[in-house]
Amino acid sequence: MPGKGVSRLMEILAAKYGTDNVPYASQDDMYGAIDSVEISNAPWQSFSTCYTGKIPEGEPPPWMLTEYDVWYHNPQTVLRN
Repeated sequence: MPGKGVSRLMEILAAKYGTDNVPYASQDDMYGAIDSVEISNAPWQSFSTCYTGKIPEGEPPPWMLTEYDVWYHNPQTVLRN
């Protein structure tokens, strides 16, 4: 999820459940929590992906035309570490 989406999600959860019940205050707070996890030598990796199915006639939804970056740590390396 893009950072702006994380922050927006936390705002929605805070409005619904109260600020004391939100897992992260912002995207920076969440990323900081993720980055603080000890994973030793599991570097960040990424790939880009996009929708490859049939595009409907007319004006398709924006998500069908958007390229997305996916960032991750190799799960096998994380578990091994």
